[in-house]
Amino acid sequence: MTRGYFLSIDPSCSGGPEYFVVRLYWGKRCYLDLKSRCFADSAKVSETLAAAAEAEERKWTVAAIAHFRAAGVPKADPYDVQNEQGEFHAALWLAGVLKIQETVETLRMFEKDEWFGWINSGSAYSYLTLGTRQIIHLSLRRLGEVPKTDAAVRLFWPKGGEKEFDASSYLKSAVTIPERAGRAGILKVGMNPKEVVDAIGEPDWYAADGFEYDMDAASPFTLSVEFDEHGTVSKVERRPPTWKDGVDRDRSLAR
Repeated sequence: MTRGYFLSIDPSCSGGPEYFVVRLYWGKRCYLDLKSRCFADSAKVSETLAAAAEAEERKWTVAAIAHFRAAGVPKADPYDVQNEQGEFHAALWLAGVLKIQETVETLRMFEKDEWFGWINSGSAYSYLTLGTRQIIHLSLRRLGEVPKTDAAVRLFWPKGGEKEFDASSYLKSAVTIPERAGRAGILKVGMNPKEVVDAIGEPDWYAADGFEYDMDAASPFTLSVEFDEHGTVSKVERRPPTWKDGVDRDRSLAR
């Protein structure tokens, strides 16, 4: 998730914007001085310039969120040269990064969106990711909120065959997001994908050898579940909440 924009910090400047700023997914900004044609990163600019960039990003995000609230979710269109869906996702992401509390109501309004970004498979299962929902859930957590809909990753098991992505192979869980953290201790090595989903619900993120759950609790944490080549759980690890570090989750969205 990256966004670029022109910026002027001198209201008396009549020659157009003075900077081009790129907001990078890992939190830093890169500034291009349009007069000197030199780049500088976030650590080498004045407080005035950094504050102006932050204010511009907040202003754009609030306006974009309001626009999409009125216009609705843009459809994915490979011929959309304006990349309206990309703008939509950037606004949803920045709402959480910049902690713009006033956007929570609109994020909730879009939380049930089921646009899926990609389909893939692991050793013994297939999955699809609800891309818009994944961004919204990340931003809601950064705003101190608990998601209310199902998680963003849907598992299909067993893998392969005519019904690979059929409703009959979808591992739908009755466990809600608020209930998951209290059930984390149920997981055991040797479980298959269905047993995992039945125990703690659907995951939030796909990882190299399994899935990750961003658990909402008084002390939030991320639960990593790894599978072996036979499709059974080989490792369960509890670690600090990944969504808080401002890098890993954002990198996943940028892929």
